[in-house]
Amino acid sequence: MIEHLNVLIDDFNDRSFVYSDLYSSSSYYSHCKYIFSIPVILVSSILSILNSNIVDQKQLKLLNIICNIIIALMMSLTNFFKFAEKQQSFKIYSAKFTELNHSLQTQISFK
Repeated sequence: MIEHLNVLIDDFNDRSFVYSDLYSSSSYYSHCKYIFSIPVILVSSILSILNSNIVDQKQLKLLNIICNIIIALMMSLTNFFKFAEKQQSFKIYSAKFTELNHSLQTQISFK
């Protein structure tokens, strides 16, 4: 019975170590979030600069439409893929599994 419990603890220890690497997934979703957010900020800034410098109304209207479509598309994709939520959840899971791994390591070392 004790040997069976030791095997289970070792198995859980291995799994918790693997799952504690979820932080890399959190980092991946963080990068994805920034990849979509930075162009929105840049396009919005460029649009405000162009609005103050372009005098031709037809050209200004066309630029506003194109830039607003790009901004709306990027924001929609960001909301659809839920990068921020996924980043946070993977970060929480990583912390929990790391804590479990440390707890199991402590239990194994007391044997």
